[in-house]
Amino acid sequence: MPVFPDAWLNELKNKTDIVSLVSEYIPLKQKGKRFWGCCPFHTEKTPSFSVSPDNQMFYCFGCHAGGSMVQFVMQIERLQYGEAISFLAKRANMELPSEIDSDKLREARAKKERLYSVCKDAALFYHRYLMSSNGYKAREYLKQRGISDRVCKRFGLGYAPAGFENTISYLKKKGHSEQDIYEAGLAVKRKDGSLYDAYRDRIIFPIISTMSKVLGFGARTLNEDEKPKYINTGDTPIYQKRENIYALNLIKGKQIKDIILVEGYIDVISLHAHGVENAVASLGTALTDRQARLLKRFAELMYICYDGDDAGQNATARAIDILTRENIEVKVIVIPGGLDPDDYVKEHGAEAFLALKDSALTFTTFRLDYLSKKFDLSNIDDREKYAKQACRIIAALDPVERTRYMEYLSKKTGIAINVIREQCGAGESVHLENNAVVIRNNSEKQADYESDARGNVEATLLACIAGSREVARRVSKDKRYVDSTIFTIGGNRTIASQIIASYNVGRPPDVAIILSNTEQAVDSSVIRAMQEQMDEAEAMTTAENCMLKLQTMGLLEKKQRLMEKLKDADDETKPKLLIKISEVIRAIDELRKA
Repeated sequence: MPVFPDAWLNELKNKTDIVSLVSEYIPLKQKGKRFWGCCPFHTEKTPSFSVSPDNQMFYCFGCHAGGSMVQFVMQIERLQYGEAISFLAKRANMELPSEIDSDKLREARAKKERLYSVCKDAALFYHRYLMSSNGYKAREYLKQRGISDRVCKRFGLGYAPAGFENTISYLKKKGHSEQDIYEAGLAVKRKDGSLYDAYRDRIIFPIISTMSKVLGFGARTLNEDEKPKYINTGDTPIYQKRENIYALNLIKGKQIKDIILVEGYIDVISLHAHGVENAVASLGTALTDRQARLLKRFAELMYICYDGDDAGQNATARAIDILTRENIEVKVIVIPGGLDPDDYVKEHGAEAFLALKDSALTFTTFRLDYLSKKFDLSNIDDREKYAKQACRIIAALDPVERTRYMEYLSKKTGIAINVIREQCGAGESVHLENNAVVIRNNSEKQADYESDARGNVEATLLACIAGSREVARRVSKDKRYVDSTIFTIGGNRTIASQIIASYNVGRPPDVAIILSNTEQAVDSSVIRAMQEQMDEAEAMTTAENCMLKLQTMGLLEKKQRLMEKLKDADDETKPKLLIKISEVIRAIDELRKA
């Protein structure tokens, strides 16, 4: 991530004025110190989207979107961090700062522009060849797959002719160097250093960014016996498979509620051809964290529709873990008969495919079903083993969900619900009695601070630090802050460190600037908390309470981890774990008294 100087960002902020910026997208009306309008990120009739000219930040009380001018542009224009900064700089008629514009960086940018140009020309060459008489064979193949000429044009599909130098010769005639052709992934180098075409006699799928730049290509053989069936551009200066999503460029600018994530190019194209235009592919079944964060900018509900084979199911399980870590709601579409999305939508149509969303599995149901495939549930011993492992998944859920899935597990295994409850640890807690650990059921409510959302508490503490130099000084010297046990969510610790650093050099922190210089998503609770005003005494008291709450939460999380270990511990390990649990409980009790 590029780092921009505070002074330059401050100038950019002064020239941008967030009220004026937002007003270019939605009408705003002033009420008191803030401006209000209907949120551009979700559908609403009553305005809940607020813009504060005082701190140059926005916040929606409906969908909880919020941040500085940079976060607004990232979301509204579907841009990455550096792209959003460039967008704002261009809008303000500002040059990018010289501090990040070294000769090396200028050369790197020049090279990227050359590679973008190479890939664009290659894509045009492949597409024209496909649509010419020379591409008849490839067009017929695509038509057999239900892909019309109109769809070919929409996706920029192409055909790489047979032969070893057709593409290279064309690109050289267009003025591109062999080195750029090679670095763009369009040529392969022989042992003697000469080049030959990377793609030959294959259908071409251009991979296009949300900024409408051709980054690379996928290529499918026309010969079903040829291996590999697909070859793809490797990592280049302009393309990294782990950071891009196929067909996401076709979603940009649309207000959509959800995204359907499938495995391959053909699945995406076929779904779009039939009217399902929110389908994308992850450029390989192994979804990455960066891809998940990119998807989150477009929708917060993902339907995973990978193939039903073992590889697809394994990929689904991994994708669920990655997406849920980004706080994205996930559901899994199961296609009857083990068909892939391409075959199903061609056979049954878009309406039938979309109807599958109504019966989509929650990620917990999928996990439980996925786990069950490892066992023979007709065998009582396997059912018991399955139930024990399934309870580890269920135990981590909130109480309402836990109840639902314990009943589901009971029906699936035929094991009595009371046994499932005991195994899943429903209502189970640890108590100290006469300096000994006793495990028993407990229905009493936990203390208020135990139920507080960690995110809200961390956000409140950040607001206290931002609003008071003395609070920032005390927090920065506190052992709980120094040993990194306080801020654990997203970029909260980075934000806190930058606020404290600003005070240390003798200037009040500019929160809008700090948020503008972070690539990490800022939790909505942070933005909301920053809107509140507290006096010095209130901020100090609130900060200390927050520190105690967060410390307690950390201990409660530790106790839960130890409890999980205790369930499967052998006779030798149990006493050691019980001692550790006892120590944690004593520490929690001491904090409660404080």
